[in-house]
Amino acid sequence: TNRGSTSIKKLTREGELKKLTFSKGSVDDFELLDRKMIIAASYHLKLQEIYLTTEQEEMQISQFQTFDPDPSTISIPEMHTFYQGNAAIDYYVIKPLDLKKGKKYPAILTIHGGHKCAYGKEVYFHDFQVWSSAGYFVIYSNPRGSDGYDDTFADIIGKNAIVDYQDVMKALNLAIADYPEIDQRRLAVTGGSYGGFLTNWIITHTDKFKCAVSLRGISHRVTKFLTGDSGYRYPLVSLGNDIWNEYEGHWNFSPIKYAQNCHTPTLFMHSQEDYRCPVEESIQMYTALKLNRIETKLVIFKNESHGLSVTGKPRARIKQCREILEWFQKYL
Repeated sequence: TNRGSTSIKKLTREGELKKLTFSKGSVDDFELLDRKMIIAASYHLKLQEIYLTTEQEEMQISQFQTFDPDPSTISIPEMHTFYQGNAAIDYYVIKPLDLKKGKKYPAILTIHGGHKCAYGKEVYFHDFQVWSSAGYFVIYSNPRGSDGYDDTFADIIGKNAIVDYQDVMKALNLAIADYPEIDQRRLAVTGGSYGGFLTNWIITHTDKFKCAVSLRGISHRVTKFLTGDSGYRYPLVSLGNDIWNEYEGHWNFSPIKYAQNCHTPTLFMHSQEDYRCPVEESIQMYTALKLNRIETKLVIFKNESHGLSVTGKPRARIKQCREILEWFQKYL
């Protein structure tokens, strides 16, 4: 991955690193065949297709999709960059599809999972376009901790919820300054997995947002560490992961500790068979907000996994999409 685009490279016997794909977007799978390579890729805001690649070109050989991404059917993402020290932070803005100058629109800040994942300008994000077509700005970024930059950029162990929080909020504030049509009184925040963790952190540390949607997020670092399928391999506060001697650090960086500070109406969504971030992570935050008399809702999907948003059954994904949109519409 390089700043929001993925490609395939090969390492020769002589130690030369050679690029085999050249288009911008996401290469999602590949297979080698007779000194050629077949890839599944999402390029230039198009949906996924099959390409045959040689060392000179990539040729599309499937026609699964008739969807044509142009400004009349989708809102084209606009890319921006700012700097935090020496780190270049890329962020993107999708405008409402029917944008009219002088009119104010609500905005959604969305945060990717991982944390070592990345958003890109050339990849089609279905939910973002749904929100755009419903009249929302969509703002998303690659904060420190994201993939596609370098190891120093990606390493935020011990700085979780500090530097990444600063970066996503700065991206939001810059977008508000650059797009006068954004109504800063009508903002929402959402994210999934690690993005759900950061959403939980944000709603317990600021009242800037009118509402939030937390998807398969983390609320308590200790319970996530002891029950998630990544287990002892997943670095949270330090490389040692010694909860008994570092309980204070794990607790201090758990959103549930600060739940009494939350005043933001929040929708929690989780899959019952999520083993990466088990469902009790959302149940804890939901219960805490209920105890504090904050408007909240919990939706649990049976027979779905951590990958619901991407690999879930169509009816579950449609249900999730509708629940999110109805929550935004209710508060924005």
